[in-house]
Amino acid sequence: MIGSFVNYKNCANLWSAIFLIFYFLVPGIIWLSGTSEGAYGFLALVTLCSVSFMQLGFRFKIEKIVYSRKIKKINFNWNLLFFLVWVFFPVYLYLVYSTAESIPLLDALHGASDNEISLSRGAFLKGRQGWESAFQYISAFFTYTILPLVSAKCFFDRRRWRYIFLIICLVYCVSFLQKALFLNILLPAIFASFAGREFKAKYFFIFCGLIFLVLFSLVWATSSDLGGEGSGAGYFTAQYLPVSALDYFLWRAFAVPVFTAQDMLIVFFNQFQSMPLLGASSTLISGIFGMERINIERYVFEYQFGSWNEIANSNAFFAVDLYVNFLWLGVAIFSLLIGMFFRLLSKNRDPAIGVQGFLLGWYLFSAPLLGLMIGNGYIVFVAMVVLMQEKLSCQSNSSNERCDIIC
Repeated sequence: MIGSFVNYKNCANLWSAIFLIFYFLVPGIIWLSGTSEGAYGFLALVTLCSVSFMQLGFRFKIEKIVYSRKIKKINFNWNLLFFLVWVFFPVYLYLVYSTAESIPLLDALHGASDNEISLSRGAFLKGRQGWESAFQYISAFFTYTILPLVSAKCFFDRRRWRYIFLIICLVYCVSFLQKALFLNILLPAIFASFAGREFKAKYFFIFCGLIFLVLFSLVWATSSDLGGEGSGAGYFTAQYLPVSALDYFLWRAFAVPVFTAQDMLIVFFNQFQSMPLLGASSTLISGIFGMERINIERYVFEYQFGSWNEIANSNAFFAVDLYVNFLWLGVAIFSLLIGMFFRLLSKNRDPAIGVQGFLLGWYLFSAPLLGLMIGNGYIVFVAMVVLMQEKLSCQSNSSNERCDIIC
């Protein structure tokens, strides 16, 4: 059963189930119980619509068109990608660290308060000015698009430098205490490490335990001020005050995604009078069409905490972001396309490409689709899969044989 869980060909079904649990079942229970006013019932409907169309798209045999041998593909060279990463990523690391006022992880180890750590985290990338403001976009492109792909490929191919590469990437991701960012690099490496071995449940639980320990340690490092009896506010609210690091971890993992998605709908209904943003939440789209840039994530943060913050966002479930931008039609069309892309990943012959489906679902869980595609550069990976697939698939049979053991 667990072996099927780590099969990248099942990513669409796996994430559909997760989306339904978090954003349909839980909100539905809250709405039916009548314990909380808000848009939980509407959130459940948006989620049901999104997952339904995603599943519909997943069943469309798009690979027969995109992967057809009749369509000429652009030549792609993995070794060139490895070379470019080894050249430009170290240069980026030197620039970002040498120009940083402080490093959040070191501040936490030196006993800084939660507020000081929060300020340090914000200033590390989002607070940069001038030419340094590009760092946050370069970092997102590396950590969400390029490095996960390279991580998977070098572990599937058993490259000699794979562990050095993994350590460098993990140290960078952990250094500014963006708690779950390291999973973008680690998860592809874990799934690739299972290739070529008979899957055993104990390894799965060991890796899950290690991930939990790392996440909990990062939460503990940034929650030293917790304690006391809490605030008495509802668990599914931003006003809830965890009483311990473990309570904070569980609240962040299970409650925050749900009520943040609902809060975005409330902001959309009340502050924007349910008028679709039509892509104005994206800097690029708003600039192209001459619209005012609307950072709805910051409006949500203001709604939750009562103050505007130039470096703080409250990201929500991708389907909710699609609704506030394009209403039901946008939810249906883009969810259909997402399902098709999951299909392409599941049918890809190169397992390093296929396992990216795990990360795609992880990204969509709590991030806007437009921000992921444009701000994080994920559209580059989509183009690679669609336009360069023939060359990407022409890898050694050994990789495919290793993958077949667990897939």
